[in-house]
Amino acid sequence: MWRIALLLLVVGCGKHINPAWCAEHSDPACGETSDAPTSDAPLIACTGDGDCAGTMCLPSGVCATDATLYASPGGMGTSCTATAKCSIAGAIDAANAKRSLIMLDPGIYQTAIAINHSVQIIGNGATLDASSSGAGVTVTNDVTVELSDLTITGATGSSGIACISGTLRARGLKIIGNQLGIASACALTLDRSTVSTNVGGALAITAGSIDIRNNFIVHNGNPTLGRSANVTIASGVSGAFAFNTVAYNDAKKNSTPGVDCSSPGPNLDGNLITDNTEKTVFNGAAQVSGTCDFSKSYTAATVVADDIHWVDVSSDFHLTIASTLALDSPTLVCEGTDDFDGDARPKGEGCDFGADERVP
Repeated sequence: MWRIALLLLVVGCGKHINPAWCAEHSDPACGETSDAPTSDAPLIACTGDGDCAGTMCLPSGVCATDATLYASPGGMGTSCTATAKCSIAGAIDAANAKRSLIMLDPGIYQTAIAINHSVQIIGNGATLDASSSGAGVTVTNDVTVELSDLTITGATGSSGIACISGTLRARGLKIIGNQLGIASACALTLDRSTVSTNVGGALAITAGSIDIRNNFIVHNGNPTLGRSANVTIASGVSGAFAFNTVAYNDAKKNSTPGVDCSSPGPNLDGNLITDNTEKTVFNGAAQVSGTCDFSKSYTAATVVADDIHWVDVSSDFHLTIASTLALDSPTLVCEGTDDFDGDARPKGEGCDFGADERVP
């Protein structure tokens, strides 16, 4: 799907920088026309950078055009070309309606960034280490931003991502080692990502809309968590929080270690919200709270560690053949949807709870 998405990116899709979102998500903006990035350069098929004269081979299997901006950890250039790469901040500043795709070199970028231009950033496995008291990534100015294949860490006094206004679509992120994973009042899409080891909680959705699916939200929080839950969805938020695995998060006594949702709007089907603890203890605490309908999610409290039998509770929350509590639900509707790994659902007699659809 990502190969198709990036191929179509070059010719644009209405307001959306990445047209795959038009195919996979309901959004009125998909029917609009605007100044999405375009290029008159012909598409050249490639299997590696050597096939592309002076540019790079995109994950879509075509060579990048002159509409692409390039950044590297040590980039000092001003033209942001493949041979004169910019810093990541320089590439964002150089973005405009005709040139808004930013390709990062792998490596560690020791900086926080503020995004106030509409851009798509392809991380290529890069790490953004904010190492600061502010947010790692801040989205403002009502722009449209897409992030993929990027680790965001080091915002020990704030959020890995703070989306203040606009639209943020993210896939394949690792949001780890921050104070809070994501704080959002935007139109937020988060797919096939890992939110982990954020000591102040995972997600704080205060306003806007969400489409949060197929994510592992694990090992967040702490025994004195200052939030009402590791995932909070405020009143008035619309959209979907579906087929996510929320496990092994911790909270203070008499709180909600899993998800607190106060909005009647979101679809909450298919989540696996269990094995979350109070003060690191499996004490049967309620895993969810609020006024939302969790009836089509698995939210059983537990007094037994790893009763779901994941692959490895220290690092891998995929399901195993022993995960019978989470497998083959006859009540879930999941035809046509994919899991964290891109595997189609269902694989068995019914679809599985959580981000992983176990492949027999």
